Amino acid sequence: MISDLVIKVEYGGEITNLTVDTSVPLRIEMSAVESQELGKFFGIGSQTFNLPGTKENNAFFNYAFDVATDDIPAFYNTLPCSVILNGETLLIGSLQLTQVVASEDGYVTYEVQVVDKVLEFEQALGSKLIKNANWSPYTHTLTSQSVVDSWSNGLLSGSVYYPIADYGRSQAETLYSQAPIIQISASSGYIGNATTPMLLSQVLPAIRVKDTMDVIFDQVGFTYTGSFTETDDFNNLYILNKPKEGLGVVLDGATSSDFSAGSPSNQTEGIMNNFVISASSEFWDYANAYNTTTSTYTIPETGEYTFQGQVEFFNPVPITSSAVLNVGFYVVIDTDGNPDNAIVLDQASALMDQSTGIGPFYLNVAYTDNFASGVNIRLQGYVEQYTGAPALNTTFIAAGTQFKAINTPTSYEGATVDMSLQWQGDTKSIDILKGLLTQFNLVMTPQVDNKSVIQVETFDDWIRAGEIKDWTSKYDTAKRISIGHTVDELDKELFLKNVDDADRFSQLSIDSDPNEQYGTLRLLAENNVSQGTRDIESLFSPIILGGSVDFIADTSNPSEFQGTYNINYNTRFVIPHIYKWNNKAQESYNSKPRLGYKATAPLDSGSVFYLGNSSNNIAVSGSYTTISNLSALPAVSGSSNDLHFNNTYTPFTGAALNMNSGVSAFDSYWKTYLDSLYWEGSRKVVLDLYFEPYEYKSIQLNDRVLIKNQAYRINKISGFNVSSRDVVTVELIKLYPAYWQL
Repeated sequence: MISDLVIKVEYGGEITNLTVDTSVPLRIEMSAVESQELGKFFGIGSQTFNLPGTKENNAFFNYAFDVATDDIPAFYNTLPCSVILNGETLLIGSLQLTQVVASEDGYVTYEVQVVDKVLEFEQALGSKLIKNANWSPYTHTLTSQSVVDSWSNGLLSGSVYYPIADYGRSQAETLYSQAPIIQISASSGYIGNATTPMLLSQVLPAIRVKDTMDVIFDQVGFTYTGSFTETDDFNNLYILNKPKEGLGVVLDGATSSDFSAGSPSNQTEGIMNNFVISASSEFWDYANAYNTTTSTYTIPETGEYTFQGQVEFFNPVPITSSAVLNVGFYVVIDTDGNPDNAIVLDQASALMDQSTGIGPFYLNVAYTDNFASGVNIRLQGYVEQYTGAPALNTTFIAAGTQFKAINTPTSYEGATVDMSLQWQGDTKSIDILKGLLTQFNLVMTPQVDNKSVIQVETFDDWIRAGEIKDWTSKYDTAKRISIGHTVDELDKELFLKNVDDADRFSQLSIDSDPNEQYGTLRLLAENNVSQGTRDIESLFSPIILGGSVDFIADTSNPSEFQGTYNINYNTRFVIPHIYKWNNKAQESYNSKPRLGYKATAPLDSGSVFYLGNSSNNIAVSGSYTTISNLSALPAVSGSSNDLHFNNTYTPFTGAALNMNSGVSAFDSYWKTYLDSLYWEGSRKVVLDLYFEPYEYKSIQLNDRVLIKNQAYRINKISGFNVSSRDVVTVELIKLYPAYWQL
């Protein structure tokens, strides 16, 4: 036993020093991004080693060798620990007890393993669902104004915004002439018409990537830093989720569009063909859709509604009169404010004469159907004279007059949006983080002076920031040297891509030559040694912008959709089309998450579109904000970043937005790294070198190692003995010239 190697473990609020048996070496594995494991996590951890069954160790592990023992520390969950040599901390991470071995002679061994903070961080996130993280700071109220304000960071200081996109439709095609089609035009059924604006059911919130990472790291008690996460480009990245089949944000409990109103006083009418039933006393109106002045309900959200109406009246015909009156009652669609032009949906009537009795009498109407946003519904009445004097009046009693809508769709105006509900229910936090690591070829390492802070950098920046270490003297005493090329461990064919999805443009790309997701880059090694195929695939589906759809109205039958949904290639109004394309019709669906830039785009000259509902909307002109694969619209050639790995795919717009002139994600984040593995001059050198235990602390995985004036980077260090001087196997990869900066 020696006393200069200590493992400090925290359990139950106390620190315990565990005894280490140095006759069994404590060896450390240090793994960078291994050349054959592209796009993977990496980190530092120990091989399994033994702790002897000393009095102190037995007490700490609660005598785990006894089969009757419960509550064994580090068995079910890892414990915070640090490995200390001669008073200096070598490794901060977590300890796991893998098994306890007890021999018949009473000798006890505890097999344990230690991993560093990056691996601990990954393990801790492995069981966390992102919806269960703390999203409460991002709760907000959805209104038409908050949507527009979000475009200029007026909602939660820019942490959340609502990009303009086309998520398809949920209703039958017969509603399309009334539903807001994503096309700017003055025609009925277009969002360029104030009577058919874009609805709040057609917007979804995007959450900033930086805020998402804040929430994920906080979920397991970590924070992060790094130059990449501080760039303007990174701060303009957002994640857009659509976790349900239909339209609209996911709400915690439905916010209905129900309303109920009645008459504040009796209403007396003479002989009249059409008149409005006054129901100007509002009892409730959750969507603020009822106008008490006109007694009219305006459909706030496209969907199915049930309307009910009732009037109460006494027989207006006295027993001395021979008059006969027909008292009638409608529920109608108000087309233009003129009661004579209303479309009758349901009606009830009763013939009144001297023999009918005094009453009271009640008439009831009810109607259920799909209605499009902007349609006006009200109650109307009529009193027709069959025989007798025309001077008779009918009084409708306030107590028995009512008008209501029930079983209505969700209303989004004024809804409280809980961002935790806007994620797929089974998405893990680690999935989102790994998707970002793959998209941008990122590296995560613990900060040297604070292991609970993770440094996040692109691989290129991380390598270039490494210190220069001269290992020539170690090379001269190497026990074994092996030199090979990296290509024999690499695949012949690489595909850098975003995940497939069912949206219209993705499917069009997948179904067409070369049958790959839009923006996929296929790389073929130039050598004849590499074999096999590998996908480097991000979690996110690509943002694919396209012009708005053309909509052709049938003027002979405006109630039916006659459009083709062809893409308008001549408009600058470009948006993501995140809907399925089934039988030449749009279908809203549960889509994969999207990663994109918040981008303000210009509208065509003179174009205006409306957001809200037909009675209360906001006109948008000049520009709008969407989510884009490009960091700017129009793209600045050779400057604007493009999240697609391959930006040569044919765009779905002919407008002058320079869709193919950005810098691809491959060129920005992957090209130099892959070139460094596949270039002809690459070498992998495997060395067995002597190291003293204290030297472990001075080694960083991004060190650039000099051997006889040739530079290498560390690929892997296997079995570094922190107990005593020993031979260590080191894998080095010849440093690509682009990474060599003195």
